[in-house]
Amino acid sequence: MNAKLRVALVALCGVLAATAATDHCITAFPRLAGENDDAPRFQRAVDACCCGGVLTVPSGDYTLAQTVFVTNLCSVEMSAGAYVKAVAEMA
Repeated sequence: MNAKLRVALVALCGVLAATAATDHCITAFPRLAGENDDAPRFQRAVDACCCGGVLTVPSGDYTLAQTVFVTNLCSVEMSAGAYVKAVAEMA
């Protein structure tokens, strides 16, 4: 293997390691002061699950008053007892 190719592969490995998937659980993202529904905490949790990470949602009741956008290849894994209810009209 020539030196230029070796340097390119080492650089690529560094980029891939820096962008490794990050998994989280919604319980690590509590509602903050002034939040009346779970949409903001879901958005924070989704945003934290970068590069194809998984957001785990355990059993419980969750309410969303706004759309949660998943734009980072995150997957959401809902347990059988997790219930999400829209409490406001959304586009």
